[in-house]
Amino acid sequence: MRSSVQYTALRLLIFLGCMTVLWFIPWMRERAVVLLFTAATVSMLISVFALNGLRNRMSAEIAEKVQARHLRHGEHGSVDDREHEDLEDEGGNVAPPAGERYR
Repeated sequence: MRSSVQYTALRLLIFLGCMTVLWFIPWMRERAVVLLFTAATVSMLISVFALNGLRNRMSAEIAEKVQARHLRHGEHGSVDDREHEDLEDEGGNVAPPAGERYR
């Protein structure tokens, strides 16, 4: 969670920094939409390279939480999973539970 907040805050700061720098270009001030899209594009490119390590940590934290959640639910089985299996046993076509893909 901490890495996610940190990553988001840094992305916003980079965006605001890009917007501030671009604001000093006189013709950008007159075109707010161009200013916003250019700042978003430049900040995205900067973030891809500058925040790579933080993004990897955030991704690892999220993956660990998802894995832990799957292990917790895997031991006991959630009510939704049991209902889903019951409907499958009855021959009904059922969409997979939220967050799962078709297999």
